[in-house]
Amino acid sequence: MKWKKLDVLRAAVTAALLSAAIIFGSLSYVILSNYEYQSAANDFHNIAHYALETLEKSLFQKEEVVLAMAKHMAYFNPNETAWPNVLWPGFYDSSYPQGKGAGLDDMFFLPLVHPDRLSSFEDFMYDYFAS
Repeated sequence: MKWKKLDVLRAAVTAALLSAAIIFGSLSYVILSNYEYQSAANDFHNIAHYALETLEKSLFQKEEVVLAMAKHMAYFNPNETAWPNVLWPGFYDSSYPQGKGAGLDDMFFLPLVHPDRLSSFEDFMYDYFAS
């Protein structure tokens, strides 16, 4: 009878320890899973926020350079009737460093030509490149 009580006590202690291990293991899993999710979500939001700010800053710099170059072109050629047959002396020499400073690979002057002025523009460009 003494062994039977001891066996019951061993079984009860083993069951209690096993139950405690299951409970604490499950709680640890839930807590750590929630912490890992929150940590990953915070990391994602921080990286996405930084990327968005960097992208906005980069696009703003690019826009500012393009607008500055457009203003320079307008200042060099203020006569509206001369357009699109206009030039900016030294455009390529000055546009390269400005474009590189803003992270633009290429900068070029591309005037919009109305179809009725196309022949005049073509003659102007042929004369320019021929000289």
